[in-house]
Amino acid sequence: MENQKKEKEITLAFLFDVLKKSLIVMLIAAVALGALAALYAAFIEKPQYRATAGFWVNNSSNQYDYATQQQQYGAIALASSCVELVSTDMPVRRAVEKYGLTEKLGFENDDRCVAALRDTISAKKIDSDSVVFYVTVTGNNPNQTYETVTAMQGVVPEVLEELLGLNRTEGHTALVTVIGPVNSVNDVATVKTSPVKLALIAAVVAAVLVYIVFLILAIFDTSVYGEQSIIENFDLPIVGNIPAWGNGEQSGAKKGANVDKNGVVIRDYKEKLLTEKTPFFVSEAFNTVRTNVIFSAAAAKNPVFAVTSDITGAGKTVMAVNLAIALANLDKKVLLVEADMRCPVFTKVFGKKSKAGLSELLAGMSENTEDVTENVGYNGLDVIFGGKIPPNPSELLSGFRMQELVEKWRESYDYIVLDTPPIGEIFDAGAIAGIVNGYILTVRCNHSNINDVKTAQDRVKAVGGNILGVIINDVDPKLGKGKKKYYRSYGGYGYGEKKARENA
Repeated sequence: MENQKKEKEITLAFLFDVLKKSLIVMLIAAVALGALAALYAAFIEKPQYRATAGFWVNNSSNQYDYATQQQQYGAIALASSCVELVSTDMPVRRAVEKYGLTEKLGFENDDRCVAALRDTISAKKIDSDSVVFYVTVTGNNPNQTYETVTAMQGVVPEVLEELLGLNRTEGHTALVTVIGPVNSVNDVATVKTSPVKLALIAAVVAAVLVYIVFLILAIFDTSVYGEQSIIENFDLPIVGNIPAWGNGEQSGAKKGANVDKNGVVIRDYKEKLLTEKTPFFVSEAFNTVRTNVIFSAAAAKNPVFAVTSDITGAGKTVMAVNLAIALANLDKKVLLVEADMRCPVFTKVFGKKSKAGLSELLAGMSENTEDVTENVGYNGLDVIFGGKIPPNPSELLSGFRMQELVEKWRESYDYIVLDTPPIGEIFDAGAIAGIVNGYILTVRCNHSNINDVKTAQDRVKAVGGNILGVIINDVDPKLGKGKKKYYRSYGGYGYGEKKARENA
């Protein structure tokens, strides 16, 4: 999908948004790892010991009082060569043999001594144009470090002259030679990482790694976070944004939700139905949904709306029930039907028991709609419960009996709202595509994802259905930028609260 690719463009705004989301975790990780690094440097890390001997290459011709440019370049090149030669085993072995390091340092033989010392010795120049180079010994033992650097100081000049052929022969004088050392070996220095420095490095590394993890997750994240997620990925109208409200238990979780002995998800619907006590901004949110849904099917007479969702737990039952209540509040006759016969929950939603419902009507066990219609306390609203869970709900919904019932309902009601199963997971909702005016797709913030919504959209299209609009459920009205969008969507939540207080 082209729009989906657009959403994942790495823009400055995208990077900054990831930073905001990861900032707290970054700070925690930085402090924690920084503290551990500081403790390690202060109490656990073993110190190392370092000593350095310096050497220089110079013009040694007795024919000139100064070095020509060519001779100077030769000395610079020779110094570079010396650095490379010191990196071989030759100087180390000469130092071991000449100064008896094997015995002094307690090694079994010369080979073991050379192998051990080789890793402690390094050579380098200050810069590329320098004729001075240094041999540094770094080790865990101060005595070994001192003995090694002293031995190297004594053998490096002679070994390099031999290797480079700079030793004088009769009648010839070398133009350049290795002179050294330029300094005597200083006391062996103790090298230990500063706790503060190591803590800062660890903190920065931890923060960067956390940010990278969040960035990778964000790039591949397909969660729905609000209406922008739908707008950027689908050509579907948004009919409303429903805020998080009440006890927050609009639905069970997608995975790991509690279920009863019949496998039905246990949800708490307390305070989730529209009443006079419902917060103003919530009532206005559902009024907005109601208005948009009516306009979406303005050309239809006595329209039938199928409320569904992409996946389980999106809150489509609460959306269907409250949409029906909002429609009834217009002094219209509304029929709310629990067409989700696989997971009937209307008895819990309304706190009523039902002996018969839609499944009995469709199976011919009940003849008339009036026999299974329930009064749930809302003027103008009739409810048909799901009834006993049938073994073949999809076949019942797609049968002629369902079409016949819907046509009769149209004669008696201004609006019919069907609470159907999640079309992204179960085909039941698709079985009634031919007898409804359209589907209202419910998606839930931080629960639904783009792939599930795409599956739901594809299934509706596959049966020739029409998605009238999308309800974004569980929107957080307290999120900065999203808060402004939310207020604008509902025509001024702040104004509504103020007026409500004035009229109280």
